[in-house]
Amino acid sequence: MKTLLTILLIGIAGAVQANYAEVLATYVDENGMVNYAGLSENRQPLDDYIESLQHPGAEGWTQKDWIAFWINAYNARTLQVIVDHYPIENKRWFQPDNSIKQISGAWDELTAKINGAARTLDEIEHEILRKQYSEPRIHMALVCAAKSCPKLRNEPYVGEKLNDQLADQSRDFLSRPDRFKVDGKTAYLSPIFKWFADDFDSVSEFIKTYSDKDISDRRIKYQSYDWSLNEQQRSTS
Repeated sequence: MKTLLTILLIGIAGAVQANYAEVLATYVDENGMVNYAGLSENRQPLDDYIESLQHPGAEGWTQKDWIAFWINAYNARTLQVIVDHYPIENKRWFQPDNSIKQISGAWDELTAKINGAARTLDEIEHEILRKQYSEPRIHMALVCAAKSCPKLRNEPYVGEKLNDQLADQSRDFLSRPDRFKVDGKTAYLSPIFKWFADDFDSVSEFIKTYSDKDISDRRIKYQSYDWSLNEQQRSTS
């Protein structure tokens, strides 16, 4: 049931996003792990939300509202891609088991109608968010269903809270040793900072801002990326 609190939580987007808020609050835990088994059994709220993205009714939206819209669209659509193929079959021997990488065309072929056009996940990330907006913190918010991704927030992004939400995501990401740590003269970084280095004015300044650690004189090494599904541990009982 969509409570008044849920609707207030999502602010400017109003009741249109209540379905997505319900999904996140119900199936995503505090560590950003997803109960895909439960979500696949009750997927209608997620499907309804993504259907609503076709025509968002965006009159009067600010740039922050649009960034929040596209982050939510990417993350929700990723959830839907996983649910569409859940449980994931491990057909590709050259990819990790139980991973979005086992799903053919997950990023560049599978589409959903969003804001008037059929769009892939790659288009949302690279052609819209990265190209149209100068906001490197999107990389701390976009979640491609892998364990090494940023934490999937269990609330939607909203324009009026976006700066605080992205700052919180950045601090959280850099607080996790498997994403960032300093050991002696070496700083170990998530490869996200290598893949999207051009999106940051300065990676070292970004890290200093959100972790209070200065890596400007450190040797940089990049950690491995765990593409295993960001799934809550399933009960074996």
